[in-house]
Formats: sequence, structure tokens, C-alpha cells
Amino acid sequence: MAAPVSAPYAPSYAVYTNYITPAEYLAEPTGVDVSQLVPKNSSPATQTAALTRVIGRASSWADRICHQVLAATSDVQSGEYRVWTDGTIRVPVENTPLIQVTNVNVGQFAGTLAALTDLSGCRLGKKVVRIPVFNAPSMMIPVTASSARRGWLFADVTYVNGYAHTVTTLAAAAGASSVTVLNPLGIFPGLPVTIYDGASGGLLTEQNTVAPTYVSGNVIPLAAPLANAHTAGVSVSAMPPFVREAVISLTSALVKTRGSDAYVMPPGPGRQTKLAEMMPGAGEDIDIAFELLEPLGRTW
Repeated sequence: MAAPVSAPYAPSYAVYTNYITPAEYLAEPTGVDVSQLVPKNSSPATQTAALTRVIGRASSWADRICHQVLAATSDVQSGEYRVWTDGTIRVPVENTPLIQVTNVNVGQFAGTLAALTDLSGCRLGKKVVRIPVFNAPSMMIPVTASSARRGWLFADVTYVNGYAHTVTTLAAAAGASSVTVLNPLGIFPGLPVTIYDGASGGLLTEQNTVAPTYVSGNVIPLAAPLANAHTAGVSVSAMPPFVREAVISLTSALVKTRGSDAYVMPPGPGRQTKLAEMMPGAGEDIDIAFELLEPLGRTW
């Protein structure tokens, strides 16, 4: 049996990201009781774990509303593209915002594409990458391989899209010049970030900028010293603030809906039916989230 061939554009991310932490949610004046998400007499850690799962569902819901993952992910755009008279191919990407191109494989024959060794000539637009391929390597390939049309090339373009969003893995003292994060994907020099800290009712939240000396890695140098001390597990994010507000609203809607099912006995013979009902205010929370996220919906 021949070995299977995987689609190069298969998403490379495996897990979704929580867009707020339990501490951030609890610091907001939502008026929603989250102390009984699990049966009574459960420990605070159990309640926090339950709230974390609800936030995960709300974050995934926000992605679903926008038809794309909002946090930074690495994806591959694959296809057959025309070579223009200026010696470039133009590759439209499905997911936005487009942040970086990290690898380009091109060639005339499928399965034998060669990586471009210099990406400095790539031009990144909002949704299209213009890639110079005039000097792309040519190869002698058996005629059994799939061939691109004349004047066209196959290309696999690996790109980073979405908004950088992660959490700290180490505590940082006030005055520190860097933070250590779990996932640096989407972080680049000069990127404005917000450190959302739910401690003290959110008063420790601050804004900063990634230093121009940053190249790669989990240690993120900052353009200015930290104004406040932060524990591990606080959010470091480049997401628009309204995304956070939308996830807070969706979390509140899920908490309000929890346990709100009602059993109604029909007037005639038959079994009882289960009707799912939302508690007061949940519908308004959902409407707010949809309105906030509308500008980030993926266009096809």
C-alpha cells in the first residue's frame, strides 16, 4: 500500500487558546455568581477549574463567530499560482490579519517543491503575499509527477496570522525589562502588548511594547520597565480590547445558562419534554458579543 499524502494546508495548531483568565473575569463587574459552577462544598480550585473550562468554551465560541481562530496561529496556504510578468506569484491567504511569512516552497512539480532561501523580497499585504520566484530552483522530475500549468507554479506558503496572545510562565518583578511567556507566536519587535493582570481588581494591568532587539524565543524584552509586579499565568496580549470584552460577555452567557433547563409535563398523554431556557440577561450578553466581534469576521 502506498504511503498517504497529507494536505499541506492542514492547520498546524492543535489547541485553542483561552482569551481571558479566571482572575481577569472575576475582576470584571459582571455581577455573575461563579461560586457554584460545580456542586456545593467543592474547593476553590475546583471552582476555578470549572470557570477555566467555561472560558475555553466562550473563547472557542468567539472563534466560531468570526469563522477563524483569533489568536496567532501558523497555517499553510497551498495551491497553483500564476507567475506574473514581474517574476512574482501572488498568494491570497484565508486567515487574517497576516503577520509574517516564515517559509515558502515552490516548484513546477507537485511533491518536489524547493524552499526559497531568502524571503526578504516578499511583500505582505493585508490578505495577499507577493513572492519573487524568478530565480526559483528548477528540477528534473519524472513525467509521472503532477505538473503545474505553463506560466504557473505550485507553492506552499507558511504564514502566521491572528493576534499574539499568551500567558506568562514566570513571575516578573516591577522594573523588570522582560517577561517570559508560554507561546511567542505572533510576537515581533515593536508590537504593542497589554499585560492583563486580574490581581487587585485589575489595577495591575499595564501596556508596553516589545523591544526592537527581540528576535525570537519565549523571553520577550520590553521597551520600558514593568510598572507592576506580575505572577505567572497572567495574559500578555496584542488582541483588540473588544475581543476580551466579547469573551467576557460570552462567558457570562454560558454561566447564566448553566443549569437553566426545565422539565415541562405536556397536557396530554406522553412523556415529559426538556426545554432549554436561558436565564435573564444571557441573550443580551450574546448580542453584545456578536456586535463586538463583527469587524473581525472572516471574509470569503
